[in-house]
Amino acid sequence: MDKDNIIKYWLESASHDQETADALFAAKKYSWSLFIWQLVVEKHLKALLVEKFDDSTPTIHDLYKLAKKLKLKLSVDQINNLKDITKFNIDARYEDYKHEFYKVATRAFTIKWIKIIRDFLLWLKKQS
Repeated sequence: MDKDNIIKYWLESASHDQETADALFAAKKYSWSLFIWQLVVEKHLKALLVEKFDDSTPTIHDLYKLAKKLKLKLSVDQINNLKDITKFNIDARYEDYKHEFYKVATRAFTIKWIKIIRDFLLWLKKQS
């Protein structure tokens, strides 16, 4: 695939995942909604990596590390948020963490984090 198609792939996949995250939220599957939202952010960061550096994307899920590779000027809040959002990938996936995350991922908690994620994605679009 050429660069434009790789970027298109990441962004279309992120869009599909966002629809899935919204459907999971509507179904009150809050922990899984946040898990998918983490993937949405990851895919947007990877699309921007390809756009800026014409490079293959690293096979990591750590959002802060991906943002660092982009040399983004992140605020302290953005850094902390990316680190917290990355945990959604782990907490929803692994049995050791899943039950605790399920209890934490209430409707209010999920609404708060979806807003943070949407705001970050809007900011990220301005960086390209």
